[in-house]
Amino acid sequence: MSWVIARGFNEPLLGDDKFGGRTVSVSRSLLFKDCLDKCNMMDIGFSGPRFTWTNRREVQALIQERIDRFFVNPSWCLIYPDARVVHLTRCHSDHYPVLLELHPRRSNNGRRPFKFQTCWLTDVSFPKIVTQAWGSSFRLEDAIGKFEKDATTWNRLQFGNIFARKKNIMARLNGIQRAISIKPLAFLIRLENELLKDLDLALNQEKELWALKSRVNWMVQGDRNTTFYHLSTLVRRKRNHILSIKDSVGEWIGEENAIKDFIMKGFKAIYTTSLSSACLPKATDSQWQPRLTEEEKESISGVVTKEEIKADLWSLKPFKAPGPDDDLIFFAKADIQNNLAIREVLDDFCSISGQSINEAKSIVYFSPNVSRELREELGDIIGFASTPTLAMKKGRDVFLKGSRWMVCRDSDLSLWYSNWLEKGPLRSLVQGPLSREASNMKVKDFMLDTGWNWDAISCELPEDIRLMIRATPFAITSRGRDKLVWNGTSQDQRFWGSDLQDWLNWNGRQSGKSTMDNLPWYILFSFAAWNIWKRRNSIVFRNNSCNQNLSSEIVKQVVEFIYCAASSRLLKQRVVKRIRWEKPPEGWMKLNTDGSVMGNPGPTGCGGVIRDNNGHWIAGFTRRIGVATSFTAKLWGLKDGLNMAYSLNISSLIVELDAKCIMDALGNPDYVNNAVSLILDDCRLLVTRIPQIQFKHCYHQTNRCADSLARMSCCLEVDFSFLSSSPVDILSVFEDDCNGVLCSRLCSIPVVPS
Repeated sequence: MSWVIARGFNEPLLGDDKFGGRTVSVSRSLLFKDCLDKCNMMDIGFSGPRFTWTNRREVQALIQERIDRFFVNPSWCLIYPDARVVHLTRCHSDHYPVLLELHPRRSNNGRRPFKFQTCWLTDVSFPKIVTQAWGSSFRLEDAIGKFEKDATTWNRLQFGNIFARKKNIMARLNGIQRAISIKPLAFLIRLENELLKDLDLALNQEKELWALKSRVNWMVQGDRNTTFYHLSTLVRRKRNHILSIKDSVGEWIGEENAIKDFIMKGFKAIYTTSLSSACLPKATDSQWQPRLTEEEKESISGVVTKEEIKADLWSLKPFKAPGPDDDLIFFAKADIQNNLAIREVLDDFCSISGQSINEAKSIVYFSPNVSRELREELGDIIGFASTPTLAMKKGRDVFLKGSRWMVCRDSDLSLWYSNWLEKGPLRSLVQGPLSREASNMKVKDFMLDTGWNWDAISCELPEDIRLMIRATPFAITSRGRDKLVWNGTSQDQRFWGSDLQDWLNWNGRQSGKSTMDNLPWYILFSFAAWNIWKRRNSIVFRNNSCNQNLSSEIVKQVVEFIYCAASSRLLKQRVVKRIRWEKPPEGWMKLNTDGSVMGNPGPTGCGGVIRDNNGHWIAGFTRRIGVATSFTAKLWGLKDGLNMAYSLNISSLIVELDAKCIMDALGNPDYVNNAVSLILDDCRLLVTRIPQIQFKHCYHQTNRCADSLARMSCCLEVDFSFLSSSPVDILSVFEDDCNGVLCSRLCSIPVVPS
């Protein structure tokens, strides 16, 4: 009996059938799979979007699953061999419409390639077709063409359709057997025996046809299990058939002709060259000529023995080509035999020609399906380094030495072998063996929404490496692609190609202060540029030595200028101010964040708190970061605070920071810093998702609650902690803010000279 089951099962079958939320339960999936196997049900695949249900949340809380399915049994699949499942466009519901097409329309305008059918060998007239094609004095190419043409015509006019012939024989047998049951006659008995022989021949031909189409070795299976071969063919066809494909802009293509055009354009783009013409060198220009030894000449001219012929014939598989097609070695199977052959050819070429190959500048590219262990083994055989991309070798090592990857939330980089950490790949920092499962881990398998999943790694990492990983940022809101950046620099990547005049003007007009000496940057920059230029000229033209105390001399000159030459304009008076943390207006929430660092750089952490207009605690957090700078810690705290406010659906938010440099970087779209660009991008994206938001600068004394939370991070046993209420350690500070307790601060105010 034929069965099809269609419903929402509310349980993913595989890990790939779910995105977001909790991981798929392995035990429940195995029970689901066991039930399907016992019922003899099978999944016929799908085309269109990957999932059939979504919770329609934002990215950080998004969950998608493939739970609406069609399952069929083999009998149903034999009745509807071309049936397909299509996931349609979702409009208002949280479920995608799922369509089961029993007889999908297909265009078949293309000319099918010629295929030799082994069932032809059972017909006694077929050898004549072969003899006529190969017995004449045609060239090889002409003989193959004539055989294809004659065999196609013979198959259509004489051999016929096996299935129609089988159906006709069965109908005739049915009529004859009914006639025999009414009035037995001798000629009916003879006719029945002849038809049974024809039926047996047709069944054998059908078995040969389906065994060939199913790609199953029938010599191993042995019996005439036509149903098994038929189902194997249907499963293979559904797996290999492209029902829809996504183009370069993310749109699905479903029309067969459009799919063909898209694939053709893709191959043309890959294999199109800009070379218009080339001249082949003459044979006499070669520096060496091939020579055959006397032993090789004798082996070629010798008579082929019957044992050699039998050995070659018996080595062939019944339905496979006798060897690799053509003689192209640019694309070869990644196995030891081919690599040994390539190495042998290269060695022979070098020994005969006297030339050599620079192995340091040569690379070999393996398909992504080749495992890392096999790539390393084959690379050792051929003597070339492998490359993950089809790129130019020249300059590649120099480029990769000073660059690393910035990881995104869905990073496909290798956890152990990709260069995504500041000090190089993780495998180069850890000693000891790795299991195959561990070596295949991706960076995304190691990520959590709040940090890193340390339980996913079987080995224990040293504490310094853990600190470095904790301090490595990744995007939590945007799911873009991994980006390759220069390592160890916070400067604009376009610095050396930028306009010098613009760079001087930009630095000469900065109103901020230097982080080291708290001096106006535009004054410090002007004195530094002038002194460096003078010192350079004295070294070049007067052969003077370098001044080791140049930086301290520049600072002294700046201080002297400020308090002497510019005293009338920069004179300030120190006064005591009474300040406190101010509650937000009614209907608003206030977010305070801060970062803590022991050394710059050094072990860092961050923390933050959200309070309402009454000063009551809404939510808080604290994070242990690792080794980073104070700037990174404060920016990381802002990102976590904004993400927490967004997850709580806060629509009106005031953000207070005691670091004006963070506010300047956030508001400057031209600011580029590879060390924190992912954190900065997350902050900018989160700001756009909160309807009403204001940023305010505050004094350090009014930000004590966030500062205390940041200092608590060093005592954390986890990377991130969400706080629904005030911790006991900072309760007094929190109550002081809530009660409006004043504190004193020494502030500078400008004084107008009399």
